[in-house]
Amino acid sequence: MLPKYSRAGVAMMAVPLYAGPVLAGLSGARWSQIFPFAAVFFLMQMLRGIDAKRGSMGQTAFLLVMGVTQILVVGIAFGLGHGLMLITGPLPMSQWAPFGLTVFGAAMGVARYKYDPDQDQLFDMADAATEAIETGFPVLDDHADDPQPNPAGHLACDTALSALWSLPEDATLQDLDPIVQNLETAVGANGFHALMAEIDEGSPQVDLAFLRYLASPAVRHDATQTGELGFALSCLLESPHAGVRHELILTLLTLLDENAPPDAFPPADEVRSAVAQWPDLAPFADRIAAVQT
Repeated sequence: MLPKYSRAGVAMMAVPLYAGPVLAGLSGARWSQIFPFAAVFFLMQMLRGIDAKRGSMGQTAFLLVMGVTQILVVGIAFGLGHGLMLITGPLPMSQWAPFGLTVFGAAMGVARYKYDPDQDQLFDMADAATEAIETGFPVLDDHADDPQPNPAGHLACDTALSALWSLPEDATLQDLDPIVQNLETAVGANGFHALMAEIDEGSPQVDLAFLRYLASPAVRHDATQTGELGFALSCLLESPHAGVRHELILTLLTLLDENAPPDAFPPADEVRSAVAQWPDLAPFADRIAAVQT
């Protein structure tokens, strides 16, 4: 199974989910067909438990907003397909095929992406990565002034990531550390989001570089203030790479010794789940649970 929050893992849910209404429009389906698709979108959100984030909004008002939102989302996707149909002609396809794709994507969404206000950070991560790209990788302090675009910082992060991706999987710390040190020299702690957006994508050298970046006290201190560090580390719990596992344990031990905040750690239940495949994590599960209670 693909890692839950990897790009490939998200695509396995999102691509069929949205491809359904696009293909329906492309096949020349009637506009009234958007309502069954919207119903599937709506049902997926409800089964995910998304109503837990309605806050003080009344249940009726929340359901109405959610329903209208899903109709608009499906309508946009359907309209895109319909526009393509006007250019290319209708795609011969059974009306059930697009609907089946959307049902499959929705089922994946319910199974893999239950809403949890403490752990479901998929969209937070996406926003952070987008902001990083647009601003040249901003400072990590949430209370800082709005960052100005920083082309030099953007270039430094792109250069570091290109160098890391070009390394072989058996790259040593002697290969990685100069790249990581150059990145810190260029942007300080502001490369956190750039590296975080690339971890758990099948590149152990990038995963290892992210953890080596956190070995810097200055970077680690700022990273613990973001509220995203624990989520990032949880993405590496299932890494099969011995070097990544070793560095992750060192990072967790350092964070525990420094009394880092609870959200700087992966959720304790995920650490316990990983113990079955990674017994070396066992001593940390209870300590992390104690921090997060």
